[in-house]
Amino acid sequence: MICPTHMTRRAHLAAFTTALATPLLAACGAGTATEAPRALDRTQRDELTWVVWSSDGGTRKEAYDAMVKRFTEQFPSVTVTRIAGGGETLEKLITMMASDTRVDVVGTRPDFLAAYMEGPKPLQSMSPFAKKDSAVIKEKDHAEGVVEGLTWKGALYALPVGVYTNNVALNLDLIEQKGIPLPKPDWTIDQALDIARRVTTRKETDDDSIWGFYQMYNAVTHFGYSWIRGNGGEPMTPNDNISKSQWATDPETLNTVQWLSDLAQKQGIMPVKTTGGVWGTFREGRVAIGVMETNNLYNVVQAQTTGGAQFRWDVHPLPTMKKGRYQPIGAFAYGLSRNTKNPDVTWELLKQIVGPSGQTDWFRLAKFAPSIKTLLNGAYLQDKDPPANKKAIVEAILAARPMPRSNQWVEMDKAIVAVLTTIREGTVSVREGLQDIDRKVTTLIGKK
Repeated sequence: MICPTHMTRRAHLAAFTTALATPLLAACGAGTATEAPRALDRTQRDELTWVVWSSDGGTRKEAYDAMVKRFTEQFPSVTVTRIAGGGETLEKLITMMASDTRVDVVGTRPDFLAAYMEGPKPLQSMSPFAKKDSAVIKEKDHAEGVVEGLTWKGALYALPVGVYTNNVALNLDLIEQKGIPLPKPDWTIDQALDIARRVTTRKETDDDSIWGFYQMYNAVTHFGYSWIRGNGGEPMTPNDNISKSQWATDPETLNTVQWLSDLAQKQGIMPVKTTGGVWGTFREGRVAIGVMETNNLYNVVQAQTTGGAQFRWDVHPLPTMKKGRYQPIGAFAYGLSRNTKNPDVTWELLKQIVGPSGQTDWFRLAKFAPSIKTLLNGAYLQDKDPPANKKAIVEAILAARPMPRSNQWVEMDKAIVAVLTTIREGTVSVREGLQDIDRKVTTLIGKK
């Protein structure tokens, strides 16, 4: 989900940071932590810089504004300047770190963490702070998978403001109109495809057709991973520091990608075209089984409350594959910059972002799920906004585990997505496409 970016005054930032005479309180090495927080002067003056992961507009901006408001109530003479990373957060951080531009709070994601910490190393370990000031932030309070994903070489570098994974959305009306009983939580992929075949109704155009199944599996690498790992496949190994690409040679990976391609190219229960992006035509009421990320689900609600197609829908667990289910963990996460000049006050801001108050702002406004387990099983589960079956989301988040990670992940993901798009379009065969992925990923593995 992409929102417009909001940029602040770079020139002002550079001039301000040059004027500061306070020495750095953190070393430049990965995992180096500053002195833990102590009693603070709440009248001090400063300006903190927060590099926001992705966008800072719409409901996300509302949530971030609420976090900053709480912080400035505690530190009225400390201002917070937010810089939206857009689609190039890592690239912006590389530039800022290289020029020693002040950064205090850094945005990241689990799949990007290796690229962060093996590259510009913009983060410092959170553990010393959390150990000495655990009133708000406690590592053990969070879903295990996201903590694992935000840990690199034994050090925890960030925690989420919100998390997401792959979820199924069901159009209950389309399924019931065909006289099909609603599936049980332990349904299988064969049962899902049987429903998809029975619901699919082809019309003059793909956009007007009723589709049984839809996923834009070529949008990001983790979309297809649920099916591949669900079948026991491993396209890239090991999970940390990828050293081998085997998309074309791992049998279950090859077979699963062929199966995904066949859903559109041969079985005709999913469109080849990706009209509607990650939602397809689900929001228009023309998809029975849609697979999308947790935060994308709310766009269905928005469409219906703004005059769009009206139909009953809800979330359901992913169907089980041969080896079970795989839920990839995703998150928008934040940590302490290694070149913050005011680590103790930055920690206070970070508590407002990734602590319970910040995660509550984020799930109510930005519609991600929280990673704090008491929130996930409490206020989030009981939230009255659609979808109703938040239990399916909660269980998926608690089961979610990290994707493979590499210092070259940014380029790997781009290369994989580009080739999967050609496979979906049918311009290359599955085997040829996966061989191309292996060549490109292997080349990237060789880069340091």
